[in-house]
Amino acid sequence: MRREIIIFLISLQLIPSLTTAGQNPNHLQSAKRKYPYSLLGDDFGILDEQDLASNTCDAYPVPFSEKSMAFPYWQCFRTSTASFVCDDAGYDEDEKSQMAILAIDIHGQTEDHSYLSRRAIHASNCEYFRQKWKKLTGAQENVCIAGQFTEFDKTESKKREGIWTFDKFKTKKGCYSYFYDDCDLRYQMKHGCKVRQVNVAAAK
Repeated sequence: MRREIIIFLISLQLIPSLTTAGQNPNHLQSAKRKYPYSLLGDDFGILDEQDLASNTCDAYPVPFSEKSMAFPYWQCFRTSTASFVCDDAGYDEDEKSQMAILAIDIHGQTEDHSYLSRRAIHASNCEYFRQKWKKLTGAQENVCIAGQFTEFDKTESKKREGIWTFDKFKTKKGCYSYFYDDCDLRYQMKHGCKVRQVNVAAAK
């Protein structure tokens, strides 16, 4: 399925962890009341309220399901389970460039995840992203990745694999995004983002 998705994108051309010492396990308690759907699982002390709020710029926040393909969700993983690759997408005559699909693969014990770029990008740009990934994940135990859900598939080893559209990643060293300054909520709000809070009690 990964190969099929990459071929489709080319055609468009367009784990649990103990709390670390000094880390407040409730640091997102207030933020989660405002943005309860932005994070799936534990953030290992990496994210803040602006990170959760930023996700609501793109779509109305909804609980995760296999039908919720517009709203981006944060998930956090051990960096030891993650790998960043630039999948060869061939040479594009119009772009006059070698192209690649940016892919961040997570290899879990029971479930895998793949975060893919929206379309084939210049291979040099993908390499630039890879260097940013290497810099920000170096010597970091965990990494958080945001993206929109696409589908669940099965790997060759029959493990479930979540396929996601890549938005951004963050460690305690910093954040980097697919789109310009998507890690900066103030920039997003200056350019039209309207943060959406959710009243979970009212929704029920």
